[in-house]
Amino acid sequence: MKRPGAKTASYWRTKEEVEAEFGEWYKEPRYDPESDEYDAAAYETLVKEIVSKAGLTQPEVGVSWRDLTARVDVASGPVRDTVGTQALGLWKGLYHTVVKAVRWGKATRLPEAHRYHTILSSVSGYARPGEMVLVLAPPGGGASTLLNLLALRRAGLASTSGQVLYNGEEIACEDRVAVNHVLRHIGQKDEHFAQLSVRHTLSYAAEFKLPDFYPYAPVLRRHRVLLVARTLGIVNTLDTPVGDAILRGVSGGEKKRVTVGEMAVAGISGSVIAMDNWSKGLDSATTLDITRVIRGFTSRSQSVVISSMQQPPEEVFNEFDKVRCVSLWRRGGVKGDSP
Repeated sequence: MKRPGAKTASYWRTKEEVEAEFGEWYKEPRYDPESDEYDAAAYETLVKEIVSKAGLTQPEVGVSWRDLTARVDVASGPVRDTVGTQALGLWKGLYHTVVKAVRWGKATRLPEAHRYHTILSSVSGYARPGEMVLVLAPPGGGASTLLNLLALRRAGLASTSGQVLYNGEEIACEDRVAVNHVLRHIGQKDEHFAQLSVRHTLSYAAEFKLPDFYPYAPVLRRHRVLLVARTLGIVNTLDTPVGDAILRGVSGGEKKRVTVGEMAVAGISGSVIAMDNWSKGLDSATTLDITRVIRGFTSRSQSVVISSMQQPPEEVFNEFDKVRCVSLWRRGGVKGDSP
């Protein structure tokens, strides 16, 4: 195996030292997830010790947001297709371009007060490590915009103001790449490579977050995939394609579990995870099951989970530590209520 340059040379030295100290611990039955003698508590304790020895422990992260306000241009929305536009065929793209140009022309002639629409207005809150925060808002109430701002995503917004602080420090959106190892964002749609099996999908995520210079990387990747799949109840689908509208694969509920599994297998210790209306299309039992799994991951890893949902069942509601309500404002925007 060809090693990288001097930038990661210290990681390789540490890897060799740690592996020399702990030896082939994974061959012991109590540390093997596929063995009947597997001891989950002992395994977790040992892995934490290995990670700590390697100096790869992720610090805890808390997040707070203060007076977040966001506006969009009234002409920025997509052009809606109709039966007539579908009949245009190849000319549909030209039609959309003309409609957008006309819309922008009209918008530029509007007074300043009417050209922009306020989605969020002075929304504030905070979450400590190990906490789950539920964001409740009516449809179109700005919950998705709030989660995007917390994940330092501001594309499509005309203007924003306010602060998002990680451990008390503000991070500019252009510096988001510096905290990609901390931030996680799960949207409403499950986006996967349809041809890959569930096992390959989870293994792909594990390889990104457990590089080769990580102590026992191949072993920990394999173990993580199995343990996460077992926790989420998708062990029986590991060799099934994820699928899409064309290729038959796992069910909708199982696909959502794969999405959560990607996040978990990549390691969520000390992470800030924004989950945007992820329960859309799921039944109450599946939603509760996945929420409880996320609750367990959050508590063990001391991460922060901020999730928006619409009309969650009482059992799901009770799994969260805090609730953040966002209500419609009288001028058409959205204002944050007290938690």
